[in-house]
Amino acid sequence: MLRRYFLVSYALFLLLHFNLNAQVTVDFKTTSDTTGCGSLQASFCADASSTEGNIVKYSWTLGGIKSSLECPGRIFGTPGAYTICLEVTDEKGNKAKKCKEDHIKVFALPQPDFDARSTQGCAPLEVVFEDQSTTTDGKITKWTWGLGGSSSVIIDDGTATEIKTIYTLPDNYSVNLTVEDENGCTNTISKDDFVNIFPDPEIVVSTQDTFSCAAPY
Repeated sequence: MLRRYFLVSYALFLLLHFNLNAQVTVDFKTTSDTTGCGSLQASFCADASSTEGNIVKYSWTLGGIKSSLECPGRIFGTPGAYTICLEVTDEKGNKAKKCKEDHIKVFALPQPDFDARSTQGCAPLEVVFEDQSTTTDGKITKWTWGLGGSSSVIIDDGTATEIKTIYTLPDNYSVNLTVEDENGCTNTISKDDFVNIFPDPEIVVSTQDTFSCAAPY
């Protein structure tokens, strides 16, 4: 009876000693950008090891999406911040877990828009464009206007909300605006035939004879 007790105690000691000395380390690498605009395709790869055997199981949580691959990937299609977690298990059942909070950040694209006063008329016509762009992730820092005609592009890095140009030639002009925010995210809007410059009306002079040079005078 005493011998059996000794053997059981020794077995428990060995098991406890084995578990205390087993060491699993876990980390992961991101093999792509961790920030993006609008959407982001990201890839990850485990960096894990165990002193008591091979890693046999990978359990990822990629911002709510599960994966069991050693090196998974995911497209993050909605703006927001995503926490990435990895738990690994070795062949003896020992586990370790690593989380990186808000590791992936996807910024919303700025939304460019504009309007203008007096977009139709005869040349020369001055048109004043008004910026109506909005953003939810950081302020807009750059406006690039494509106005057509001689004033093809104007880049405004300041705080001006109006851009003026004069159209001197009759034509239909398409206008586009590209905005960039402080996160480096850009977006473009185009409006076809937005400005209409008409040619001057033709002046037709007609005469009707009111006298005759033939006899009798």
